[in-house]
Amino acid sequence: RDPEAHDERYYTLIPGSKLAPPVVKVMVVYYNRVIHMLNLSFCDEFSYPPQLKEQLAQILSVMDASKIRSVLLYGSTSTGESGFQLSNGKIELYSDYEFLVVARKTVDKRYRKRLSEHFLTLEREFSSNPLFKIDFTYVDAKTLHKGFKHMAAVNWRDAIPVFGEDVRPLIPELNKETLKRHFHNEMLIWGLWTNIVYFPIEVLINKKVSERKDSWWKYVLCKNCLTIPMWLLPLEGVFLPTYRERIDYISHSYHDLKASLFFDEGFTGFLNECYIGKTRIEFRRDAVGLFERLTEY
Repeated sequence: RDPEAHDERYYTLIPGSKLAPPVVKVMVVYYNRVIHMLNLSFCDEFSYPPQLKEQLAQILSVMDASKIRSVLLYGSTSTGESGFQLSNGKIELYSDYEFLVVARKTVDKRYRKRLSEHFLTLEREFSSNPLFKIDFTYVDAKTLHKGFKHMAAVNWRDAIPVFGEDVRPLIPELNKETLKRHFHNEMLIWGLWTNIVYFPIEVLINKKVSERKDSWWKYVLCKNCLTIPMWLLPLEGVFLPTYRERIDYISHSYHDLKASLFFDEGFTGFLNECYIGKTRIEFRRDAVGLFERLTEY
């Protein structure tokens, strides 16, 4: 051990020795006498509760440094926009955990299956909310270099490297010319249909929706509304990774956007309402009111 190398990515451990200094302010994962530091400092920057950081450490505990070159966390959790509730010291997750896992060489199908099983087990352990998922995309370095021609590339370039190397510079930038428009349009249409057809079965059979299900439904409606700018803005050459940035852009550039033909000027106010609902789980309207307003658009 080099006493002056505490900022290095790896530490080699000699059997029976102790790692100094006594307090190392990182969370670690042990593999074959190697400690691989996890970058979870963003949790403190976003004032996330300790339970969320602990969950991320559990998820990453299965990452083998000999097989995995990098893991990027993207989506709401990486931008400080995660939706969750705390009650009696327990966290109920609404937002997913989303990862891009980059293999050192080729994608190992057996290892991918192991990751899937590990994530599925933790999904059930972490939250009873059926909306919550641990999603991951597993690619090799060659695929990473070739680039991605859909909106995920924007999120991945703005992601947080939580394990291994920072491979974000290797991901080609997405722009209006490289955007795969037919795929993007299909996803837009799919998202719009989801806005219309997703609601609890109790609504169809005239039964009262439980308080929890009502909260889940309102969250989905708010999140679905916030995805509309995510799909529309790239068609105008605007690629922004966070909900907040997209709302602010629409607010300041509303009259310059072709998409303004589809929305009244109250749209940005509704987006802000949905942003509060999505990130704080606080809702100004009941679910039916949200649904009616959303389907107007």
